[in-house]
Amino acid sequence: MEINEDIFKALEISQNVYEMLRENLKPGISEREIYSMVDKMIQPYKKRNHSMFMGDFISGPRTVEIGGDPTDRKLEKNDVFMLDLSLRYNTGWCDTCRTFFIGEPTDEMKNAYQIVLDAMKNAQSLVKTGVVACSVKAATEKFLEEKGMKGLMPHHVGHAVGKEVYAKPAFEESCDMEIQDGEILTLEPGLYFPGKFGIRVENDYVVQRDKLTCMFNYPTEMEYFVIK
Repeated sequence: MEINEDIFKALEISQNVYEMLRENLKPGISEREIYSMVDKMIQPYKKRNHSMFMGDFISGPRTVEIGGDPTDRKLEKNDVFMLDLSLRYNTGWCDTCRTFFIGEPTDEMKNAYQIVLDAMKNAQSLVKTGVVACSVKAATEKFLEEKGMKGLMPHHVGHAVGKEVYAKPAFEESCDMEIQDGEILTLEPGLYFPGKFGIRVENDYVVQRDKLTCMFNYPTEMEYFVIK
C-alpha cells in the first residue's frame, strides 16, 4: 500500500512548528499569541496547497482538560504547554502532539513523562496487522495501572489518520476492528493529574505486517522540550 506523500509533507511542517515553539515559548506569552504564531507560519501553505490546521493549545492546569481552544491565559514559569496539532497538506492529514515545559520540570512531571513514553513504546510493540484495536487500549490501561497511574488517561490511545484527521480503527474500548496492513495510525498516550498538569505525546505510524514504523522522526525525550 503506497503512502500518500502529502502526509510526509504535513509531518515536515508540523516539525517546523514545534521547532518554532522551542524558540519562542516563554513566560508571559498567551495561548492566543501562540496560536497566532502557528497560524502565521502555516498561512503560505494554506494559500498554495489547500492546507489547514486545528489543535489543542492549552497550558498550565488547563492541560488536565486534555484539549481545548486557545485562551488569553499567559504562560507562567514552571508551566507546561501542550500542542496537539492536526495538519493537512493537500490531501494528507497528520496528527501529532508534544508537551513543553517552561522551566525545569518537577520530579512528578519527569516521572509522568517517562511513563507516557514507556506506554507509547509498549503500545507500539502490540500494534500489528490483525490486532483488534480495543485490545491495545486495554493493554495500555493495564500498563498504566501497573505503574500506579490507574484512571489517569481518560481517552483513546490513538486512531487512524491520513485521509481524515480522525478515523477508525481507534484504540478505544468500543472498537473491535482489526488493524489492516498499510494503515496509518497514531499513538497518543497521556496522563492527567487533577488540579496540576497533563502530559501527552503523539506520533504517526504505518503498519507493516508484524510491526509499526514511525513516520514522524522527531524527538520525544523530555529534555528537548524544556524551555530554559
